[in-house]
Amino acid sequence: MLGHAEAIVARLQAAQADAAALVAGEVGALRVGTYQSVGERILPTLVSRLRASHPGVEVGLVESESDDELLAAVERGELDLAFALLPLPDGPFASLELMRDPWMLLVRADSPLVARDRPVSLGEAARLPLIGARLQRCRMQVDAHFRARGLKPNYVFRTDENGTVHGLVAAGVGIGVVPRLAVDPRDERVVALGLGPEVEPPVIALAWHRDRYRQPTAETFTAQASAVCAELERDGRAALAAAG
Repeated sequence: MLGHAEAIVARLQAAQADAAALVAGEVGALRVGTYQSVGERILPTLVSRLRASHPGVEVGLVESESDDELLAAVERGELDLAFALLPLPDGPFASLELMRDPWMLLVRADSPLVARDRPVSLGEAARLPLIGARLQRCRMQVDAHFRARGLKPNYVFRTDENGTVHGLVAAGVGIGVVPRLAVDPRDERVVALGLGPEVEPPVIALAWHRDRYRQPTAETFTAQASAVCAELERDGRAALAAAG
């Protein structure tokens, strides 16, 4: 009964958000939920393009390391859109797949692994001192791959701060297990290596409430997000091919 009641309250809150936006004349404003690597690699280009094509649109950003929190805010009408990983949890959500974000191993630039001509397998990675995510659903996804093969990874530290991962890897504390978007290409202290092909990459999507009024600016934001992510995905494949 509590689950039904929570769903009804969330539906009412979403309806109130639509009504309030229309009354206040804020249909051109967007409230978007994001998390760290999306905020660093996707949003700067995306928001810049949106402002150039639709200068009157206001974009309010909310960041969280938990896309479950962001999706709960979408369900309550507090956010119009949210970046999240597929598959989405149960709820009144519609979504558009944007890109695949392959897992990488982040190593020191002088690591012997850099000279290899093949990706590091999961079995090899499990024996390395690893630095992994702490809260994100990414952690559950990558750890599931280890468990499915009977492997117990050797995590020496967990953090959701991309800068912390880079610093610890550069200091020789461990090897980062990170999605490609979390890699800072400007940091010459570290190198990102491919993780074995048996590891399915996380899939980034843009989610919204399927029953709410879908304003034109949300449609524009979604289309431009798809274009930016397609470019990032293409550039990432090209970089991996060049490195190989």
